[in-house]
Amino acid sequence: MKNVIKDKFVKYRFDLVIICTNGRTYLRLWKKIFTIFAKNKDLFQLSPTFFAFARDGLLECAVSNLMKLFDVHKDSYSVHTYLNFIEQNINILFIDEDQMDIKKEIKQDRARLSKEKSALNNLKIWRDKRLYHLEKKFAGDLNQVFREHSLTIGQFENLYSLAKDILNRYSIYFDGEKNYMEYGMIDTEFQNLIYQLTAGKTDAIIEKLRRLSRMMQEYVIK
Repeated sequence: MKNVIKDKFVKYRFDLVIICTNGRTYLRLWKKIFTIFAKNKDLFQLSPTFFAFARDGLLECAVSNLMKLFDVHKDSYSVHTYLNFIEQNINILFIDEDQMDIKKEIKQDRARLSKEKSALNNLKIWRDKRLYHLEKKFAGDLNQVFREHSLTIGQFENLYSLAKDILNRYSIYFDGEKNYMEYGMIDTEFQNLIYQLTAGKTDAIIEKLRRLSRMMQEYVIK
């Protein structure tokens, strides 16, 4: 029985770490694309449709993974159920010397989650009324949900940091494993991508796209 509980912890930890890692990566890439193309309009014009959808898609993926991490549905596995599982099996998962400290940590982490209640409630509303379901009363103005229940990028980052800290805290107690939950090569890869796009080719490509656009407009007018 003890091995079964420990195996479950390892599996649950793995799944939540992957979700957190992917979500933080989506958000980090969104920030890079948003910043780069806000400053470099010509670069964005290389493929405005692609980059606009890539930018918006990255943010939606970041939000989606955040929703999974903090889901409160009874059948979901999330940060909340991770803490419950740890509390219910504290005598099996951790050595006796650490158990009192872990109980205090669980209480403190629940307090941290309570402080984020407003943001987490808005996140749930986004999911239920706009992203995963389209509520009828918002027909014709789907972005009304975002205006009435606003969340900032800073709040997304804080929630991801909170999830990361909670996952690592008990992971370290369990077997010393600490996960950074980010892909280290992102910065280098992104810089290389931008360099390749801008290495003396940008102006020529944009001019070709403009000519193609004019040709298409003339064709439509005819």
